[in-house]
Amino acid sequence: MKPLLLALLLSASLAHAEPLAQVEREGTRVVLYSEPCALHAVKNLPGRVTWKDASGEFEGCWSLNNVGIVSMYFDDLTVMSWPISIFSRVRSI
Repeated sequence: MKPLLLALLLSASLAHAEPLAQVEREGTRVVLYSEPCALHAVKNLPGRVTWKDASGEFEGCWSLNNVGIVSMYFDDLTVMSWPISIFSRVRSI
């Protein structure tokens, strides 16, 4: 499953702004998208990510490294690194 998700994330087309993978835990939802990052000041994390919890919704950028770690940076200056294995693939209907 992990190699399949990794392949999906690496091969996703940037032409469509679709959610690729997500994590939902304890009232927090983090979604990785196939579109480019909306934060123009960030150059080394090319993908768009959103974080939504009880305090609000935050835009960010993400990248997947070669050992399966997703690095994320958000507009509230939060930095996170999570293993790709905790994300679930988002399936379109």
